Amino acid sequence: MKVAICGCSWSSKDDTLPGTEFGAMITEYLTREYEESFYLNLATVGASNFVIRNQVDFAINMEADLVIINWTTPTRIEWQHNKTDIQGQLRQLVSMLRWLESECPEAELYWSV
Repeated sequence: MKVAICGCSWSSKDDTLPGTEFGAMITEYLTREYEESFYLNLATVGASNFVIRNQVDFAINMEADLVIINWTTPTRIEWQHNKTDIQGQLRQLVSMLRWLESECPEAELYWSV
């Protein structure tokens, strides 16, 4: 049985806390009746739902028998800024934050770079 885990930091492996990875524990439990099993943790710290969707596509393409998905908060976003100078990127970010504050006044904002 092939099992794939997709998600953000809530489902990624933490080498500082061995034996606590929920995906490995679930896989061990679910595959106990199979002679062979394969487990792949695709989860990445800071992953947006778009990144998680790509993880799911990868898991499907590798023909996983079971894909466990932990979606992240919908307010975690990405934006493309390849051809914009730093001042333009900051203006765009401030504009996005103002929009978020007006549309979602109760939202908690977290940053990672």
